[in-house]
Amino acid sequence: MAFVLDVEPTKEPVTLDEAKAHLGIINSTDDDAYISALIETARQYAENFTNRLFVTQDWSLYLDDFSDEMELRSPVQSIIGIDYYDSNNALQSLASSVYLLDSNSTPARVVRATGQSWPYTYTRPDAVRIKFRAGYGDPPSVPQAIKHAILIMVGHFYESREPVVVGTVVNSVPWSAEALLSQYRVY
Repeated sequence: MAFVLDVEPTKEPVTLDEAKAHLGIINSTDDDAYISALIETARQYAENFTNRLFVTQDWSLYLDDFSDEMELRSPVQSIIGIDYYDSNNALQSLASSVYLLDSNSTPARVVRATGQSWPYTYTRPDAVRIKFRAGYGDPPSVPQAIKHAILIMVGHFYESREPVVVGTVVNSVPWSAEALLSQYRVY
């Protein structure tokens, strides 16, 4: 099983202006590229911590074969398509009438439709590929607690640019950010 990012997000849940306001940076563009990189880093950390995806992005899940329930990263907006290698090792597209997306479950999952059966697959580690679009959507759809956690992390990363500074206490990701993200964590 492997998740592969096909299309990266084109937007971040937090804008550069929101991050600069949080940092108290007014009328300066000196660190804009650095702050933008911190926003992306904080989002990626938060997505990995929660095992959720925040803004629209396309992913593929590669599997050895079909199973009763195939879990995806939540929230899932739609299934783009399911491809598989048939018993002759020829690439096929699975008809959408064969499967259902259960986006109400967390994590979201793909299951067989009633009365349907999965086709036989060739024995290979990437026999099945589920392409899906995930994320809450555009930035306004991302829960405020997640956005605030990202801002906290951006502030932390901006102020603590090195893992250890001689004569100070070691800093890690602030507890408050992880506390905000914990309510969205998928195990």
